[in-house]
This record gives sequence, C-alpha cells and structure tokens, in this order.
Amino acid sequence: MPSKDPLQALKAGISQRRSEIETCKDDLLACLARQEKISEANEAWLDHEANLVDEETVIELLEKASKL
Repeated sequence: MPSKDPLQALKAGISQRRSEIETCKDDLLACLARQEKISEANEAWLDHEANLVDEETVIELLEKASKL
C-alpha cells in the first residue's frame, strides 16, 4: 500500500479535526452571539483546542513551500 503524501495526510487530519469540533464550537459561538455566558472551560476550549488557525497556517506555508 503506497504511503500518503505527508502534506495530504496533514490536510486530511485538520479536516477531520475541524469536523469533530464544528458542532460544539458553533453552539458555543451561538451562545456568545446571544450574549449568554459560557463556562471558563468552554472559553478556554474555544481559545485553544477549537482554534485551528495555527495548524491551518502551517499547512498553507507547507503548501507554498512545496510549490517552490
């Protein structure tokens, strides 16, 4: 079985992670939009585990570097 391209593996992983957190993240963001309070633990989760900006940035940089 051929091994998957590492960049494609990373993209698949981040896509899976995004899918896993999407519902909970959307529910919490809806609460905040209604100006409802959420727990400190949920705030921390949104700021850290549910925030995929760093991971997505790394993948974008790797994609750009692979085209050089």
